[in-house]
Amino acid sequence: MELSRPEDVLSALAEQRPDRLIDTYESAEIDFKSQPYQLDTDKGKWELSKDVAGLANLTGGVLVIGVRTVKTEGNFREVAKQLRPVPVAELNREKYHSIIRDQIRPAVDFDIAYYPDPGQGGKGYMTIHVKPLPESERYALVRRMVTDEGQLVDSMGVPVRDGDQTRWLSVDEVYRLLRDGQLASAPTRRETQATVIVETLNWDDAADRLVELKDWEDPLLIWQSRPQKSVDLLSRMWGKDSISQALFDPHPIRPNGFNWYVLTQPKQFDGGALSSDGRRAIWVTPNGMVTAVATVNDEMLAWAMQNRPGYPQRLNVLAVTELTLEYFRLVDERIVAGTETRYTHSIAMRKFAGDPPVVLPEGLPNMVSSLSGRSTSQDTRYEFDQYIPANPERDAYDAMYRLYASFQLGPDRVPFADDDSRIDTVKLLEWLRANR
Repeated sequence: MELSRPEDVLSALAEQRPDRLIDTYESAEIDFKSQPYQLDTDKGKWELSKDVAGLANLTGGVLVIGVRTVKTEGNFREVAKQLRPVPVAELNREKYHSIIRDQIRPAVDFDIAYYPDPGQGGKGYMTIHVKPLPESERYALVRRMVTDEGQLVDSMGVPVRDGDQTRWLSVDEVYRLLRDGQLASAPTRRETQATVIVETLNWDDAADRLVELKDWEDPLLIWQSRPQKSVDLLSRMWGKDSISQALFDPHPIRPNGFNWYVLTQPKQFDGGALSSDGRRAIWVTPNGMVTAVATVNDEMLAWAMQNRPGYPQRLNVLAVTELTLEYFRLVDERIVAGTETRYTHSIAMRKFAGDPPVVLPEGLPNMVSSLSGRSTSQDTRYEFDQYIPANPERDAYDAMYRLYASFQLGPDRVPFADDDSRIDTVKLLEWLRANR
């Protein structure tokens, strides 16, 4: 049976049942290593520091040494398939502890434990259980980086856990963190100025504001929602059970999927609430307008598509579909619920018809190299009325079939659609279970 929580992994080892780890998938909180880190090398020290800091910068989690993983079909995820208990002589707790303390700033909270294998004397498994850094102390950084020659030099990087992988924040993302910190400490604009700005926004103005703020140059997919009658969301913007709380905790259908969860608390932006990172952003204004933008690159909507610079950028159809569904789940069920007015939704493309163009494959990415694709002749915006009563799966389908039409593909090509013109969440999850 697959284990899904760090606590379950630790319990299985404490009960001398390491076999229970088999068929457990790596995730944002669980990371397996088949061999000990090579701590006599600079690269090994750097790898250990990166993995520990990456867990601390998200929700925390556990590293388990002594379990080999294999990739699932399509190289989507790593799953535990073989126990490889390590000789206890190769596991030096004090050395691990010293390197983590020396390489990571600020200090992170972690526990190191050893669990003997019940069938092999002198061998076992080591775990590093990492606690998440408090929001006020993020982010942990690795204070030395490794060169191409495998040597540590004085530099810095900020690792974050991203699904079952650890990635480094880009220079742009680090810059934005620094800039956001400066803006947070700067004098707040007068509320009257912010209100004037948001009341005059239209579709393109709102999207332009986000793109300008994030300084994005990639192709972008944009989802927006606008009330058909005047609303005032200011009283619901902050505090308990608020819009900002919904942005911070969007209740995605799967924690490690393509959704609108980001690492930091929403911030005030032009009188509204903004949740964003280097790959996506969603902004709600007091007048009820919602704007969400995601980048088309190998970190977001073109993830795992093996795209090369200068060539057409293929969309990951799973990423586009799931993120679209998650947008309407968040908007229909939590942000605009109770406003007592119908909304108009839209989906728009920017730089899709560029050189090179963005390409929409005609199938799901379980066999990436075999997928063909189609390009669009122009960037387009489609508008459509919110389904009444609120139905995120129906609104997601309405957005997706319009997107597909821009690539000259009919509604029958929209993935996970059912006979009621909805993106069927159950179908999507079943496909993920079968293909991960």
